[in-house]
This record gives sequence, structure tokens and C-alpha cells, in this order.
Amino acid sequence: MPERDFFYDEVRDGFYIPGMMKRAWGAALQILSEIHRICKEHGIRYIAGGGTLLGLVERRVLSLG
Repeated sequence: MPERDFFYDEVRDGFYIPGMMKRAWGAALQILSEIHRICKEHGIRYIAGGGTLLGLVERRVLSLG
């Protein structure tokens, strides 16, 4: 679990990132993780399209395998 400080507002690389946005991203990540767990359990292959957290997978922050 990320540190509590992660969910505070910050400026990163010149961009303002509000804590509420970080909470929304965290919720989306939890949902995707649960979808992955269910699909894996039932042998269902799926594709997450439209940039759905793919940056996390590409940067190896999230492992879906």
C-alpha cells in the first residue's frame, strides 16, 4: 500500500496533481486489479483499451501476469 503522503496534492515535472485525482487513479487501479483476478481465475482473456492504466503496465509499476 502506498504511503499516505502519496495522496496529497503535489507539483511534479511542472504539473499540478491534485490529491483527489490520485485517489481516483488508485480506485481505478483497484478495480482493474479485481477484474484481472476474476478473469485469471476463470481463464478469461481480456484487453484493456483506451489507455486503461496501460502506462502502469508498460513502466512495470503494475504486473498483470
